[in-house]
Amino acid sequence: MKTGCSINCINIGICNRFRYNMKHLSLLFFLPLFLGFTSEQKAEPKQIIDPDGLNIPVYDFENFQSYIDRSSDSVYVINFWATWCKPCVAELPYFEQLTDSASKYNVNVTLVSLDFKSNWETGLVKFTKKMNLQSDVIVLHEPDANSWIPKIDADWSGAIPATLIKYKNQTWFHEGDLDYEELINTIKNIKS
Repeated sequence: MKTGCSINCINIGICNRFRYNMKHLSLLFFLPLFLGFTSEQKAEPKQIIDPDGLNIPVYDFENFQSYIDRSSDSVYVINFWATWCKPCVAELPYFEQLTDSASKYNVNVTLVSLDFKSNWETGLVKFTKKMNLQSDVIVLHEPDANSWIPKIDADWSGAIPATLIKYKNQTWFHEGDLDYEELINTIKNIKS
């Protein structure tokens, strides 16, 4: 008689069925884990700033990493800014213009606010409403900037505005302000 089961089985068939069922149960458990975490899936935010249904998600860097790691046929434009940064605010209309022409260039624009937590409810929310921002607005709240800034770009000093553009496996980074023409030309160059 074969032994290989820790259960004292009267009928070997019971053990074999048990092993068969456990094998399939483990596949049912692990398969969704592998299929569920794709580079296109957005991570769950740590918090939602939700006055009047505005729904601005707040991410730490670990959860924000999915924005950086995406790769598809879309171009991802990620702009780091803050409401207190005058050059950041000055260039926002160009990102909004890019959002308006998103279908033409197959682009997704995300405005990553680096505003201080004390400014979220009062400054960021009011500013977002006042400007009627149509681009995705999220907050990156990671107190240790020195740990995540080099992960965006090794040469980034941390100054804003700053823009990261990703297309498939290509990455382009710019520290400083941009205008609409520079954004479009960069997108065309990165796609060619």
